[in-house]
Amino acid sequence: MPISEQSIKLQGKEFILVTTQRTEKISVYKGYNEFLRIGDRENIENNLHQHKQMLGYGLPISEIKEEGTIDNKAYYIESSLGEKHFGQLFSEDMKKAGRISNEHFAQFIEISRKFGESQLNTKIDRISLNSFPLGIHLDVVKFELEEYGDKIQEVFDRATEKIEVFPAVMTHGDFNPHNLYPKGAIDLESAFMGFAGYDLITNIVHIGYFPDSTDYEFYKGYNFADEQKTQYLLEMDDLYIKNGLPRISEYLKEFEFFRAIWSVANMSRWPKLQQFRYDLFKRNYLT
Repeated sequence: MPISEQSIKLQGKEFILVTTQRTEKISVYKGYNEFLRIGDRENIENNLHQHKQMLGYGLPISEIKEEGTIDNKAYYIESSLGEKHFGQLFSEDMKKAGRISNEHFAQFIEISRKFGESQLNTKIDRISLNSFPLGIHLDVVKFELEEYGDKIQEVFDRATEKIEVFPAVMTHGDFNPHNLYPKGAIDLESAFMGFAGYDLITNIVHIGYFPDSTDYEFYKGYNFADEQKTQYLLEMDDLYIKNGLPRISEYLKEFEFFRAIWSVANMSRWPKLQQFRYDLFKRNYLT
């Protein structure tokens, strides 16, 4: 069974295709109050293992309802966390009032802080030399922008030296309003061991690598107001201070660079957005 079919029937239930990962190894389907994730056995088993680990640490993510195989593909079904993620809620707010509502932003901070606090339960003192750069696809970006490879590595090394003040934690990898609901986070396929603070900063800077223009394959549906960004960072700083860690806002530039690397990698399926991100990345870090 191709994992990009528009719909799949499983045990009498129909699931409609939502998305296929950038690597095209896992597809996500939506059913009634649940989601189906299906793909090659190795990737599904790895993701399922990470998902169960995160549940064990108390992270606010979906419950696993079923797992199995079908037509040589592995799958698992997880509960839905709601009808609309924050990306949708924020976009609706922008259309109605030109800014993200106080109600939705308060919910966004609450679940982000809950995720960040639970995430610290997974911390370890040392991090594998390879897990973080591989997790953000540093190797991919150095290959795609080969002529800038040495410069990219140089900036990465300097940034890494600064953020080594943070422990390693189980990292979502793509923590942003489109993967976050008022009840918790979804899409854990990108999880890896990374530096504490990366996910929480990604959550507020992610939108910066989308254009305003609708001429691109994907574009901004919302923007955070300056005071909202400030409030978010104050809340996350408070969380980290209470857990004996430095303020993550003091390392904003370093974490932004790491997210920029992730944003640039593996974008060939969307050439216009890929070029937009290449140009922005070069302008911000390579010139």
